[in-house]
Amino acid sequence: MMGSTFKRKISKVTVKVASPEVIRSWSSGEVKKPETINYRTFKPEKDGLFCEKIFGPTKDYECACGKYKGKKYEGTVCERCGVRVESKEARRKRMGHIDLFAPVVHVWYLKSSPSILSSLLGIQAKELENVIYYGGKRIIEKILIVTNPKDTDFIKGSLLYQTEYEIYNQKLDFEVMPGVIIKSPVAPVISSISGEVKIRHEKTHTDREITWVDVRKISRAEHRVYNGMVLNVKNGDYVNQGDEIVSEMQIDPIYAPFDGTVEIDEISNTITIKPLTTSKDMPVTFSLPYGVKPVVPNNSKVKKGDQLTNGTVLPAVIASVSGNISFGKELNVRPLEDGKYEVLTSGSVYVENVVEEKHYPLFEGAFVYVKDGDEISEGQTIADRFLFEDEYLTLDEYKIFEQHYPAMFTAESEVENDRPIVVITEIDDEVSVETGLKIGDIITDHQYSAYRTLYNDKIEADSGASAIKKLLQKLDLEKLKAEIESELKKVSKSSGRAKKLLRRLKIVKDLLKSETKPEWMILEAIPVVPPDIRPMIQVEGGRFATTDLNDLYRRVINRNNRLKKLYEMNSPEIIIKNEKRMLQEAVDSLIYNGRMGKAVTDRNGRALKSLTDLLKGKKGRFRRNLLGKRVDYSGRAVIVVGPHLKIHECGLPKKMAMELFKPFVLAELLNKDDETSKTARKMKKAIIEKEMPQAYEVLEEIIKGHPVLLNRAPTLHRMSLQAFEPKLIEGNAIQLHPLVCPPFNADFDGDQMAVHVPLSAAAQAEAKFLMLSRYNIISPAHGKPISMPGKDIVAGVYYLTMVGKDYDKVQKENIKWKFSSIDEAELAYEFGHIRLHDPILVKVDDRVIKTTYGRLVFANIVPREFRDYNKTYGKGAIKDLVYKTFKKYGVDRTADLLDDIKDLGFHYATISGLTVSITDFYISPERRRIIDEAKKKISEVEELFALGFLSDEERYRETIKIWADATEKVQDATFEYIGKDPFNPVYIMVDSGARGNKDQLKQLAGMRGLMADPSGRTIEIPIISNFREGLSVLEFFISTHGARKGSADTALRTSSAGYLTRRLVDVAQSVVITTTDCGTENGVRATVLKSSDGLTVEKLEDFLFGRVLAKDVYDPKTNSVLVNPENGKEYTRDTMIDDDDAKFLGNYSVRIPVSRELEINLTNPELPENYCELITDFIYDGVHYDEGTEVNWDIIRKAKNSGLEKLTVKEYPIVGKVSVETVVSQKDIKQLVVDEELIMPTTAKILEGHNVESVQVRPEIIVRSVLTCEAEHGVCSKCYGMDLSNHKIIGVGEAVGVVAAQSIGEPGTQLTMRTFHTGGIATTADITQGLPRAEELFEARKKLKEPEGIFSRVKGYVKDIVEDETGKKKVYIEDEAGDIHEYDIPTKVKVSVNKGQKILPGQSLSTGAIRPRKILETLDVDTTALYLLKEIKKVYVEQGVDIHDKHFEIIIKQMLDKVEVIDPGDTDYLPGDLLRLQMVKRINKQILEENVHVETNRKRVIGKILHQHLIAEDENGEIVEIAPEGVEVTEEILEKAIKSGIKEIIVKNGDGEIVTYQILPKEPIKYRRRLLRITKASLERVGWLSAASFQQTPQVLTEAAIEGSVDHLLGLKENVIVGQLIPAGTGLDMFANIQIEETPRLAQKEKMA
Repeated sequence: MMGSTFKRKISKVTVKVASPEVIRSWSSGEVKKPETINYRTFKPEKDGLFCEKIFGPTKDYECACGKYKGKKYEGTVCERCGVRVESKEARRKRMGHIDLFAPVVHVWYLKSSPSILSSLLGIQAKELENVIYYGGKRIIEKILIVTNPKDTDFIKGSLLYQTEYEIYNQKLDFEVMPGVIIKSPVAPVISSISGEVKIRHEKTHTDREITWVDVRKISRAEHRVYNGMVLNVKNGDYVNQGDEIVSEMQIDPIYAPFDGTVEIDEISNTITIKPLTTSKDMPVTFSLPYGVKPVVPNNSKVKKGDQLTNGTVLPAVIASVSGNISFGKELNVRPLEDGKYEVLTSGSVYVENVVEEKHYPLFEGAFVYVKDGDEISEGQTIADRFLFEDEYLTLDEYKIFEQHYPAMFTAESEVENDRPIVVITEIDDEVSVETGLKIGDIITDHQYSAYRTLYNDKIEADSGASAIKKLLQKLDLEKLKAEIESELKKVSKSSGRAKKLLRRLKIVKDLLKSETKPEWMILEAIPVVPPDIRPMIQVEGGRFATTDLNDLYRRVINRNNRLKKLYEMNSPEIIIKNEKRMLQEAVDSLIYNGRMGKAVTDRNGRALKSLTDLLKGKKGRFRRNLLGKRVDYSGRAVIVVGPHLKIHECGLPKKMAMELFKPFVLAELLNKDDETSKTARKMKKAIIEKEMPQAYEVLEEIIKGHPVLLNRAPTLHRMSLQAFEPKLIEGNAIQLHPLVCPPFNADFDGDQMAVHVPLSAAAQAEAKFLMLSRYNIISPAHGKPISMPGKDIVAGVYYLTMVGKDYDKVQKENIKWKFSSIDEAELAYEFGHIRLHDPILVKVDDRVIKTTYGRLVFANIVPREFRDYNKTYGKGAIKDLVYKTFKKYGVDRTADLLDDIKDLGFHYATISGLTVSITDFYISPERRRIIDEAKKKISEVEELFALGFLSDEERYRETIKIWADATEKVQDATFEYIGKDPFNPVYIMVDSGARGNKDQLKQLAGMRGLMADPSGRTIEIPIISNFREGLSVLEFFISTHGARKGSADTALRTSSAGYLTRRLVDVAQSVVITTTDCGTENGVRATVLKSSDGLTVEKLEDFLFGRVLAKDVYDPKTNSVLVNPENGKEYTRDTMIDDDDAKFLGNYSVRIPVSRELEINLTNPELPENYCELITDFIYDGVHYDEGTEVNWDIIRKAKNSGLEKLTVKEYPIVGKVSVETVVSQKDIKQLVVDEELIMPTTAKILEGHNVESVQVRPEIIVRSVLTCEAEHGVCSKCYGMDLSNHKIIGVGEAVGVVAAQSIGEPGTQLTMRTFHTGGIATTADITQGLPRAEELFEARKKLKEPEGIFSRVKGYVKDIVEDETGKKKVYIEDEAGDIHEYDIPTKVKVSVNKGQKILPGQSLSTGAIRPRKILETLDVDTTALYLLKEIKKVYVEQGVDIHDKHFEIIIKQMLDKVEVIDPGDTDYLPGDLLRLQMVKRINKQILEENVHVETNRKRVIGKILHQHLIAEDENGEIVEIAPEGVEVTEEILEKAIKSGIKEIIVKNGDGEIVTYQILPKEPIKYRRRLLRITKASLERVGWLSAASFQQTPQVLTEAAIEGSVDHLLGLKENVIVGQLIPAGTGLDMFANIQIEETPRLAQKEKMA
């Protein structure tokens, strides 16, 4: 005995935010270097990304230096290289880490949408990113300059910005003046005039120096003055014209003062007297004034008193003009005591007038090129500049320069700056009040330095991830929770503010629940994944190829190390900040490349794959490695047909089988000789490798009864994977039975299939009993056979059973051959006396019948009761036969029948020699006539159009109609004409259903007919030719549009259909049959499905098939349970309806009267079975019961007590029955009751009022449906009903959700993509059909492709349809109470109802599509579900695809499975959260149950120890602590807690267990039903694993981690991901304990013997 080894090992998977400690605990060492391997030795570098010390040895059981080798040293750590000796497998498991030198924000929490960090901190995401990435803020601010610092530390003339000034100004007293900043001053300074330079200096009011350079251009009047003259004026004096500059002056002669010698110096104009040598006198020199001449010769001797010079008069010098006096450069003067000047040397005195003067102010720091007094010419440079770029001036200073240098510079009074920003992480309470700032506010660093100056350490701010970390550490989640809750009470629940608060509250609660510290979202250490998951491989050419991850890790390590170095070197803040930003970006790209900023790329510009990319998408870890794996024991090969095989067999090439079963063969070879030694193994292996005969002998043995699985991609439904018993064959191709091609959708034009070997006994058993192809004959999509004969088999059987055209005319007496038995007839055929199709008479079962030998042959293989000797079997007839056989005899007999049909079909198809030639396409003589007639009609239409009786649109429509009719007539005529010879091969093919159809035949031998243009509009010129005759050029061209469109369609369809299937599987995969009966009393009313445009989508019998009755079905006539007269079956609750029942119930109806009078005998009363109302009124106990009151037991009792003996009542037998006819009032053509309407009392009275005596009705049938199932998880067997693949009630564990999704998705490729245009005119709406329409419905699209239709919300009649001048239409509906309801019909759609028509709620009043969400909002869930079912079903029915309703219902159930929380009451959910309906019901029930225990809990909690402190809001709105953690709960604390509205207290009981007591009643959840699109529904799954593996992986994981989400692995995907059996089918726990016994081979052989 071998028990199944399987038990569920993993019961749940939790995902959480990892703390730095956890990350370090995973790690086996820190990666410090960015190196990977040494390129010389190819060994990993120590401390690098592939380090053996951290991650484990690269060679099995061998340390890096080679000191320890071999398994015996396992666990030893080498003292030389530090590597631990272990298996190299460790390199797949062991992780490392990188300690970051600066904290880094995890990009998932920053860039989730909405951002988690942003919501939690209450800082806008944009701002937050700005802080983290050391961003700046663009600020335009005014400039101020300090003019008077007073007692502050400011310097006069220093610059302040408005923002800083506003901060300083609050506390400090100083004076400022608005300033400007100078931009683009023109340099250098150039003199605009020639002239003389004057330089002077002065200080401004901000104590800064201005140098003035004055240049003057002057006109001069020259006046010569001579030595000896005395000037009346001094330099700079002003004189008027005519003033004396020098007055007239008498000069006396000079006399010798003593004896001596005269020396005359004419150059210096002096005369000197030298005394005699004997004398003591000193020599005397006289300066000779102008005009004085010596009268003695030079060197002559003179006596004392001799006259030396003549005397003279010096003339006056008169000013010739007015002006300023200026002494010439050569003039030498000596001041006299009286203030005048004596001229010492002759020169000029000028009278000057300034013609032009320029002043050039130069600001301090400018370099002056000229000196005082310089004469300069125009255009000469004075200085290098007058102001510096970006110099700041006060307005006063600015005015000086503005005046002297107009338009030579610009000044800005406001300046735009990029200011680095910081976030406040710490602030003193007083400072906070004073400044209005709080923690988390963002300011510029200028503002921050101002605050720091004022408040020192009382305020702290920071930027980058470290700032965010500080903020997160500061959060007191408990307090924050209380604050948010108190604020929520004050705002309206629907406001945007409330939504924000609720999102924040959810995050806070999640963090508390998962015990996550918020600062863990900031990374201090980064885990390094094991090296074998990010390998490096050597490619040819010696280069190395590496995984992108290594590059990303290297960037992080490089930047981290550089940052470390910069810190050690004490680098400037700005460099460090930049490096920190780069580190943040490097970690971002490692985690999620491309989420922030530009993606990091390789040399070719391809974005590198980050850790997130490894998870998400089709190529990610989830979808590629966890949900879809490559498996061992599998192979693939081309398939060829195997007509000789049985339906459950396949041919397996010998070589392939040997490879697949190698381990089994080896084991068997070893078993035979009982050897296990190494040499024996080697030998046996060689036997297999060399393909020796004994290996194949063993293989033959083993393969008997060992099924294999064959699969063909694309695997669209479960029948694409079936089990077969393999037969060994020669060759290299797998042989496939022709009849299993349809489920695989396989053909033999080069298709390939994959083979898999089930290994364990349990797997083999499942393959054999559940997956064998003979058990997959019936499709689970619709319950009809799918493995059906086609092509040549059908042709062969048709040929076998067909007859000549004269067969029916031959009378029995004229038949030549008569046989006493079938054997006799066979003998006659074998000897060639009769042919297959000759009419013969044969005695069968004691009666003589007219038939053919072929029909005898076919009847021979058919089960006895279905034998029909006078029937030609085409495709349809064969299908019916197979289905009947299946229903009566089950699947095994059916499989045998199919095999027999296959053998006969192939055999006789060969005998028939069916072939086709162009001459077989006969053209009907009728064709010409039909076409000519049509042409005649067309010309009539054209004439009417020309005369103006028809509009162009009407002409077009008529033309199309005429040609469509003609084409159809030609089609019928052609088929009829060809069919005159039953042996015409074309006719045989089409009529048997083997290949081709009437439409193709029409195109080949009739006429091609109408074509569509590229937009889909029909072209009005038809193609009259057929292919047999050939097309004209124009006709050929017209026909290309459709062909092109068809090809394009097909390509698009495949991918869209595949995606639809994927979404459907995802939404429904967790629906499994979990229990046999959920016990619900509800169900849905069986009805004929009609779509909104009145098309019958499904007949009643099809609706009923395969369902279970939810209530008894009563015969409308007798009101007793309905019984089927054919088989005596009673239709009570829980009866499953099969084909025959569905036919009976679907067509059963009776005519019954509308009303009748009854008398109830009150002495022995009985309540009538139908609805009744009083005719006689009575008074009882002061209350008057008048006529029309409904009669029930209560009324009968009161009538009896009031003393009445009998009670006259009116009975309405039709109430509660369903009408199967439409009754119209004679008076006003008003519909009183419509087909399929459930008749209510009001309707019955209206019918009675209109004198309708009887109505044809059917019973009301309520069936169970998955839509109303109440199972907690999945659905129950009874609500699901029949398992369509075997026509028995479904078993527990069936994965019905996946089956439903596959059934709907698989035919998706057959649906068209097209949007049909009817005439291409705006009024007629384009109809969306096919795949886009299906998708629109499943995705419950808000934007519809076609205009929106209007539906009725009430039951009533169309009272009137009115159109106003603007063309807007209104429909008025009168309900049964007589109220009028008005509906506006949009102009884009047409009214689709008529006056007097009866309308039911949810019925369309116009064309156009209805939004399912609207129906849900205005009507109810049932109507919505029914609408969706009708509309989706219609899409498939139009394309001729048959899918059972229950599959659609499962998807619709999933779409309607969620409710939206409106008010979460006292649960932790948020308004807007989506929860499962069953879950909410359970939670609410639980809340109401727990509210009962509040009183006892209050008593119990006293004396226990508090586990968490109690905080709540006091009267003033402050958050206060009521009791600290660890105190004993007293009455007083309890009172306070109750008063503050605390509903739960968490305490420790005596044993230290933590218990929660509820002390106030809680509010249940209020919710509303929601309709979710399938994509959303699959994301809104309970478990995070399956949601993450579907779409938006990073988002799902982020939210789940914050929540500390636990996945209990309830669905299928989750279990596939963790590698367990799925909880469906035999994977359910109830099957886990079944024992499987493997019969030893020997015992088996004996048994066989």
